[in-house]
Amino acid sequence: MLLMLVACRSDTIHINVNFSHLSGLAKGDRVLFQGNPAGTVATIAYQPEGTYRVGLAVDNGYAHALTEHSRFYVSDDPTRKGSKAVIIHLARSGGEPLKDGASVTGGGPPDDIFAHWKRELEDGLNYLQEQVEKFSRDVQGIPESEAYRNLRRSLQEWAQEMEQATEKTRDKIEREWLPRIQKELEELREQLKPSGREETLEPLEREVQRIRNI
Repeated sequence: MLLMLVACRSDTIHINVNFSHLSGLAKGDRVLFQGNPAGTVATIAYQPEGTYRVGLAVDNGYAHALTEHSRFYVSDDPTRKGSKAVIIHLARSGGEPLKDGASVTGGGPPDDIFAHWKRELEDGLNYLQEQVEKFSRDVQGIPESEAYRNLRRSLQEWAQEMEQATEKTRDKIEREWLPRIQKELEELREQLKPSGREETLEPLEREVQRIRNI
């Protein structure tokens, strides 16, 4: 029996998330990562300081989604009407893994996540433009720059998040941000034309088109 208990424990990672509001979350609700069931809400306890401690039991197969860059928020469960879910959002790759039993602070509604994307993309576009100007004569400068890699990764994350985002968030991205991103890329393409390096933007443009097609 002891061996069976150890085996069961190894299949689950327990994370405690502190929320200021539950927004209707209940014990037994799902934990989702990129739209996939990743675990369940195991416990909910009210804390003396006025917060809620939510214990998550996350399947070990989703350990890669639990790092110092993970963000947790409560949202509607997309496939269970009337139910809530804890969404795991991986803000960036890498980072130290969260250990079993770790305690973290949960965030607010999806709009807060959108604000994070907005800042990250805006910074990435600005840095990329600086790289274009700085390495105007360096054929390898842009694709190998950290800003370029960060921007491409950010666009890839946007595409993943768009697949599970609320209709309001998708509409905001499509109306407010895709046109701006496209405009910035077109301006960068014009700057790269004299050196014949406009093809370096093609991976970024493919990611934008991927987002547009979701």
